[in-house]
Amino acid sequence: MSVRGYQFRTAGRSRKIRKIPRQAGLVHDGPPARRGRMPWRRHWRRRAGSYLWSRTDKTRRSWGKRHRQAGRRMTGKHGNKVPGRILPTRIAETDVAVEKQGIFRRAETPLHASVLPNQGRMRQNIEVLPYEEGYRKGLYDGGEAKVEKWIPKQMVLPELTVDDVIQAGIQSLTGSLIQILTTADVSQELDDAIKNARPFSLVRLGDGELLTLAHDTVMSIEEVRRWGSFLPYAGVNLPDSHVRLELSKAISSASIVGIPNSRHPSYQGLLFPVFRYFGINYRTLKMTSSTVNYALNEEGRLRQLLTGRKVLLIGNEAPGLAKHLRSLGIQVQGVIAPVLGVTDIQRVMNQIAHIEFDIAVVSAGVAAVILCARIANELGKAALDMGHLADKITSGEISLT
Repeated sequence: MSVRGYQFRTAGRSRKIRKIPRQAGLVHDGPPARRGRMPWRRHWRRRAGSYLWSRTDKTRRSWGKRHRQAGRRMTGKHGNKVPGRILPTRIAETDVAVEKQGIFRRAETPLHASVLPNQGRMRQNIEVLPYEEGYRKGLYDGGEAKVEKWIPKQMVLPELTVDDVIQAGIQSLTGSLIQILTTADVSQELDDAIKNARPFSLVRLGDGELLTLAHDTVMSIEEVRRWGSFLPYAGVNLPDSHVRLELSKAISSASIVGIPNSRHPSYQGLLFPVFRYFGINYRTLKMTSSTVNYALNEEGRLRQLLTGRKVLLIGNEAPGLAKHLRSLGIQVQGVIAPVLGVTDIQRVMNQIAHIEFDIAVVSAGVAAVILCARIANELGKAALDMGHLADKITSGEISLT
């Protein structure tokens, strides 16, 4: 028996057919199902009970169409739907009242779809903290509040901002400041080493290298894994005490070490505690910015260093980079790819030993630091840790100037 293109199926005994309006607050309780040779069926759920309705072949309409007509929302290609729930309207973070007046906006919580639309809905007020208020609070806690902590009681420090206090403090600490090498200094030292066939290694430290050094030394392995979820991509699987030791030795023996300028906890916040733990004297270490690779390219020095030299490219992006450099007339003497993390270092070193080159350009994650140091120490050659600059040049995002 059918009603408006639907058939009503009963389990062994007839029951009265009744029409269910679309506005009755029905909700789809799962995907369509087949049973034997029966047509497509839908399972509708009401508070009063469950009814199975099956489509006939005469009036097949898309799921999305019927749900749009009924005012319901579905997931996937039909929209957004949570089974058994009505989604709340998204809170507009750019609301004028929130941004300019700094007041709270009320938001609706999701209600179960079994509640009929014409019934009164319960609403819960949610306080949304405006961005500006949170920013001001964070700025105060990290600045003026710290200054207040050191001002003696019953005294004030008028007309001086936290920037003024920091500036005065830095000026009083000039004896503790350490000069790092400029891009021109690094370029000159690298060029002299190539001309005179001297061992030279320029390594750079980022959060990957610092977290590798920090695990089970100045940080717990759990903290490092939480902060450094990207480390497997960089070629390191922790814990690895052997790689940690090799990395510290490579830094100590490097000609120039690029360090991060940022005082973020993942950068300089780890750098000097790690140096202290491994006994690396940063006052005698030649240091530059860890972004010196980009600076060399921006100032046109990188191309000058590679032109007229036999270049060895090492890393996963080496084949693409080799093609690009050859198009610029740079002599690529060899390509070693891929580099499968720090465990692949010895195999790569065995290959390098059979290639004649003037400078090795390495892009291999954390392994690049160890490779550059070993190329200089064991083979007496110059090596440059190029990092992600190789990827950007290969993709065309950055051009070799």
